[in-house]
Amino acid sequence: MNEIVRLNVGGIIHTTSRATLCTYPESMLGIMFRGDFGATIDENGHYFIDRDGEIFKHILNFLRSNRLTLPSDFKEWDLLCGEADFYQIQPLLDAIKSARGDERNYKGDSQENHTLEIFEVRCDIRNFTPSKSTNIRTVVIGRKDVLITLPRNVANQQEFKELDLSVNKQEFGELQLLGRTVRMQLMCHLTRHGWKLETTDMSSSSVSHGSDIYIEHSVREMWSKSCHTDRS
Repeated sequence: MNEIVRLNVGGIIHTTSRATLCTYPESMLGIMFRGDFGATIDENGHYFIDRDGEIFKHILNFLRSNRLTLPSDFKEWDLLCGEADFYQIQPLLDAIKSARGDERNYKGDSQENHTLEIFEVRCDIRNFTPSKSTNIRTVVIGRKDVLITLPRNVANQQEFKELDLSVNKQEFGELQLLGRTVRMQLMCHLTRHGWKLETTDMSSSSVSHGSDIYIEHSVREMWSKSCHTDRS
């Protein structure tokens, strides 16, 4: 069983022992190299397997150590899983599933979830005459380093300058927005840039004062976006 074996896997030559290839006797490699069925030999006398030769080195390393050891920048998970399935090495399939879960969790840790809260209040003053007036105040609240990425035409330039000069841009701040339709404009901008509307709360109230009726409509929206961070 310690016989040296040379394999031509997809045009790449690998050298190992028959014992290594038979580590899992019920796998395709185990059955093949204990002699239960004939193997294909190339013109140089190497056992030929028409599979991915680059990925096969990871298969061999697992058979040698019973551990899945991959480069830190490895990305060929689907290909490796397909090869492990072809060779019918169940412990390797289990190890891939576990390692891939750890890799996904690591990527999850390297993301930050940014939030923005938009709060708009519209105050109508109505009386028994046809005329009416509406006051609108719209504010967006979030981390300063996020606020300064918003379009510069949504707020007073002085407010953006103050954010730019802020020492700690991870602190939360606010921008008072300009314009009667600015909330809709900002919503379109956020949607185009990958933000997701999480919640919307609306409320209304009214108070009578003499012949005037004060009506207040408020809208509160919470937006979120996951952003990759640099772990280096």
